[in-house]
Order: sequence, then structure tokens, then C-alpha cells
Amino acid sequence: MTYFLQQDYHSLNCHQQITYMIHDSHVPPGSTIGILGGGQLGKMISVAATKLGYKTHLLTDNLNNPSVQVTNNVTILDSHTNTKQLLEFASSISVATLEFENIPSNIINILQ
Repeated sequence: MTYFLQQDYHSLNCHQQITYMIHDSHVPPGSTIGILGGGQLGKMISVAATKLGYKTHLLTDNLNNPSVQVTNNVTILDSHTNTKQLLEFASSISVATLEFENIPSNIINILQ
């Protein structure tokens, strides 16, 4: 099961987000954080997570996104309706966060 972090979490800066994961949601270092979206915020989250002992797995539709450069694992989503690909991504992560607010709702529904 994939756990999504509380809504107010996304108003925190990258370091605060990782600190929240360690202390408040009990996601221990060494766990894999799934990042939905591959922009600049995802890149900053991935860099901060790595410094704190986490692995990251990016779900994006574009190999040229900034986060791809610094993430441990990348899944290039060929279609937001590819349930098999989404379930494989979900099984590889401990927790998920949204890198931007326009993730198709069916992706969230499948990952929950």
C-alpha cells in the first residue's frame, strides 16, 4: 500500500518535508520516496532526500525533466491509464508525494 502525506505537507520546503517524513510519518531512512512529477521541486526533494538517507523513485512522462538527473530510479509513464506500470511503481515505494498539483486523478486512485 502506498501512503500519501497530509495535504499541509506540500506547503513545507524540501528540508521540512523530509523532516516530517522522518519524525511524524515514521518513514525511516533507507525507504524509497515516490515522486509524482519530474520538475524542479521534484529535483530539490530528491537531492534533500538522498542527503538524509532516502532513495527516490520518480514517476514522470518526460525523460528530459530536471528530476531525472538526480533520482535513483525513474519510471517513464507511457500513459496515465497504464495500470500495470502504475502498480509496479507503487510496489517499489514506501511513500508518495506530488511534485505538482496537476497529476491526473486516476493515477492517484490507482496508487492508493
